[in-house]
Amino acid sequence: LVEDNKINQILTKKILLTNGFECEVANNGLEAVDKVKTTKFDLILMDIMMPIMDGFAASAIISKSNPNIPILALTAISDEINKEKFESCNIQKVILKPVDFSFLCNTIMMHIKK
Repeated sequence: LVEDNKINQILTKKILLTNGFECEVANNGLEAVDKVKTTKFDLILMDIMMPIMDGFAASAIISKSNPNIPILALTAISDEINKEKFESCNIQKVILKPVDFSFLCNTIMMHIKK
């Protein structure tokens, strides 16, 4: 989970753990890029609007070095207006905030490679 808002981190992580997923948190895109260099992840949940490095930049870097990791955006920005940006950095799915956590968990299951 790449998210700069502490409340969103706590809530999302709790929902993920409750539904049987493991979860590591990065506070911004740069932290996420660094974590991916040393740890294997099945999927990344990426906020877009963050300080230091936004989700678009982080997703582009991660998908170039690890193209098999699905990246799902968790964001309040329009997926229609920014469709080309999402596609250009290999974000597979945009999940709009506020998040429906049942939808989130189902979407994660559809994107995790077994």
